[in-house]
Order: sequence, then structure tokens, then C-alpha cells
Amino acid sequence: MFSEYLQHRIQEDPTVEVMQLWKEIREKGYNGSRTAVYEYLKDYSRQKRKLELIQQLPQIPSWAPSRVSILIYQKEERLSPDERRLIGDLKKRSDDIKTASLLAHKFRDMMENQRGSLLKDWIQEVLQTSIKELKSFAKGLLNDFQAVKNALTLPWSNGQVEGQINKLKTIKRQMYGRASFELLRKKMVLDYG
Repeated sequence: MFSEYLQHRIQEDPTVEVMQLWKEIREKGYNGSRTAVYEYLKDYSRQKRKLELIQQLPQIPSWAPSRVSILIYQKEERLSPDERRLIGDLKKRSDDIKTASLLAHKFRDMMENQRGSLLKDWIQEVLQTSIKELKSFAKGLLNDFQAVKNALTLPWSNGQVEGQINKLKTIKRQMYGRASFELLRKKMVLDYG
């Protein structure tokens, strides 16, 4: 009898408090303890609390860290208003994000304007930050410093060669175990003939 009444009241008013329900059934003749009512409705209480917490949260779009890191690297004029607002808010909340954004923009500028002479200073600046991901990247650049500096300074690129090698490997994988070297040679020659 009381359980049916409780279920009916919860359906009628999902925000009703358990204490209020206990008072109502007490007036209807329930002489059990308040603890028993709380125990009976514990799942209801949990769901109610979760619902209240969810309703209190502001509706903020979720952003994956990988997506945010791409946004930080982008030029501001290429960002949508929502993306600009997000990056601006993140920079206000975190000094590390503000620093990472500044360093990312400096690195992009070095690449776009072939300013390899600034690479050593940029690496030193990164190594003095507390951002472990950028430090790891900078240390990796130090391992092959001259090659990276040349890539950021000289007008030449081995991109065309790398592209041809990638294409050759792709075709070779597709044919693996099915044909001879002669067929691979013919496929490459036909693609460029």
C-alpha cells in the first residue's frame, strides 16, 4: 500500500524530497522508521541527486584534448567564434595553455617564414617551461638539430622523394606475395608514363 503510494508520488512530482514522502505516509498510518523509507528510496535519492547535479551544470560543448591542441596551433583568424571563445577562456584559466599557445605560434611562424635561426632560442624557451609534452618535443628536435634547422631555413625539401617512396611501399604492400618485382616495376612505370 505505502510502496504504491510512494511510486505514485514520485511519478507525480520527481523532485519531491524523501522526508516529505515519509511525513505523508506517516499521516496515512505508516508507523515504520524514517530509515526504512530512506533505505527503500535510496536509488530514487541517488537518481534525484544526479539529475539535480546535471541540471546545475552549464551546457558547455565538450572538446577532445587533441582537438584543442590543433585549435591552439591554428591562426586565430581561421577559428570560428566558438573556437576563439574556447581558446580565450582556456588561456585565461591556465598559464600553461597560454604559454603553449604562444610557443606553438612562434614555432609555426618559424616554419612558415623559414626562420631556422630562431630554433635554438625557441628550444631553450620551451625547456624552461613546465609543459612536459613541449619539452619532450623540443628534446626530440635537439636529437636531430641540424636537420631540423636546415628544414626551417633552406628552400629545398625532400617531400617529393618521400612521396614517391610512400607510393612505392603502398603498391608493394598491395602486391605482397602475389607477384614479381617485374610487375611492381611495370606498375610504377605505368603510373608515371
